[in-house]
Parts: sequence; structure tokens; C-alpha cells
Amino acid sequence: MYWVRFFVRWSATQPGGMRHPRDTGAHNVEAFLSMMANERKVSGSTHNQALSAILFLYREVLDIDLPWLNNISRPQQTKRIPSVLTRDEVEPRFQYTYNGARGLEIVQTAAGAQITVRSTNQHRIEATLGLRMGLPWSSQLEIRVPYISARNNTLAAAVGFAESERSSGLGDAELQFTKQFATERAARPALLGALSWKPATGDFQLGQPSPGSGCASVQAGLTAVKRQDPLVFFGGISYTDMRARTYAGNRISPGNGFGFRVDTLLAASPETSLRAGLDLSHFGRTKINGQPSAGSQLLSGIVELGLSSLVSKNALINLNVGFGVTPDAPKLRLGVSLPIRFN
Repeated sequence: MYWVRFFVRWSATQPGGMRHPRDTGAHNVEAFLSMMANERKVSGSTHNQALSAILFLYREVLDIDLPWLNNISRPQQTKRIPSVLTRDEVEPRFQYTYNGARGLEIVQTAAGAQITVRSTNQHRIEATLGLRMGLPWSSQLEIRVPYISARNNTLAAAVGFAESERSSGLGDAELQFTKQFATERAARPALLGALSWKPATGDFQLGQPSPGSGCASVQAGLTAVKRQDPLVFFGGISYTDMRARTYAGNRISPGNGFGFRVDTLLAASPETSLRAGLDLSHFGRTKINGQPSAGSQLLSGIVELGLSSLVSKNALINLNVGFGVTPDAPKLRLGVSLPIRFN
């Protein structure tokens, strides 16, 4: 239905104005399909979708046979030489993360021991500037530098206790190299590998909200991409090696992590796409001076929904919202990014 509506709206901009499809001539339909191929530079599969929608409209709905459409020229399939994974690109990104917890605890007051409800709310705002540089041999290099503002609010109303801690500053920078190992074929997906290094460049204070994580990490990942127009399927796995460090005389060894992610992207129109995905990660127990720390094992699962739309020839806006589905995951995650490609 999208392509039928698009055809009708486009026809209204042509000489003669808005008309019923049965009253538009063959030249108008040919002009529309030529515009899709020559001006919008759509792919062959997208052009086929538009052609099929118009054929269905005329043959099945209006009972008008247009055999001349069978011989219309299609977009030429150009041979692609895999030279870079993507063009040079800069991406500003903003993300807000909220997490909250409530629980009972026993506190000592002047009147003796008392049970109170203790609630903790964590707010984290992250502004990141990323730069992607296309490299030869189907590869790219990406650098990301975040600025983070974190705040924790703790409240125990029954005993009149309230505390707020805040911290802000540059977070941990990240350097990532991505290489495409295999291009997509009819029976196989495209395959990409990534290796990233995140040094502990951000400030870290144990037990307090901090811009930095406190430990460096190295992550390796593998992602498969398969297209079935108008859908694109993504699936990826990753392993994160958390490096140990010494803090206040104690040797801290965070648990390593495994990640799994699946996404589906739907091309709703030539300019807009919708996305849904599931992001799972598991980190082992943290060890302090060789002894496992109770309760430090984490399992995080987030369901994410997103929308992407072209705002110009070289710019795309991405909006996403995520909801935690495991106890260790953030309750809410909101994000917006604006990738801008250089000519």
C-alpha cells in the first residue's frame, strides 16, 4: 500500500494535478518508475516492490491490463568492489539510562531497630562523539569519546534519610577495528568481525557514581547480516576480557563477559526503517584479592525498539528506547544519534 500511496501523491505533483489512477496515462507510470530508478537511485529489489504494487493496483483492483509495464527498464545492478566497510562518518550520540531499586532494611534509631523501605535511583546521561574512518580491504576504524554525568539518589523516608551523589567528566574512550570477512550471498549472510579496546581513561571512585568504569577491557565480536527485502536480520556474539587493576591496595579482577544480540530491521519506506532487538550480556563474579565477591555476577537483558529516518542526503537520525527484562538490567534506556557521512 505504501507504494500505491506514494505513486498517487507523486502523480499529484505532475502536470494535471491529483487524478484517479485509472485516469493517469502510461507515460505517467513510466515516469514514476524512471524517477525511482534514476533520481532516487533505489535498489533493484525496491524497484521491484514499487512495480509489483502498481501492477497489482491496475490489474487486480482497477481491472486494467498494462502489459507494457512488463518491458520497462529496471535499475542497473552495478558491480561493487569491496574497498571500504563504510564512508568516513561522524556520529554525535546522546543516551539516558535509568535504574531503580527498592528494598527493606533494618536501621538503628534512637527508638531502637526499625524496618524501613530504602529506594535507590540511578540516572546516567552520556554524550558521545564518534568518528568512523573507512579503510581498504573492507574494514573501518572507529573512535568514541564519551562525556558522562551520573547521579545516584538514595531515600529512606521512614528514618528521614536522603542522600544524593553526583559525578561528571570524560568517560572511557574506545577504539574499535572492524573487518568484513565475507560478503552476502544467496545462501550465506555477510560476516563481520570487530576488535575493540577500552582503556580506563575516565575518573573512577569505588562505591560512587563515576564517569569511568575503573578497569580497561578488550572485546572481540562476530556479527552476521542477512537481507530479505524489506527485512534485514542481524545476529552477533561477543566476548569481553576485563583487565584487573589495583585500587586502594586491593587487587580487583572484574568478571569477564559474554554477549549475544539479535536485531531485525524493517524498511518501512525508502527514507525510514524500524528496528527491534534483544541484547543479552553476562558477566562473571568480581574477585577482590583473589576472593569472589558475593552478588557481583550480572545478567543483563534489554529489549530495544528503534526508528531511523533520513534527514538529508548524508545525515540519518536514529531514535531508540530500551526496556530491561532482567533484574540486573537498566529499567529504561533512551538514545538519539545523528550519523553524518562525508562526501
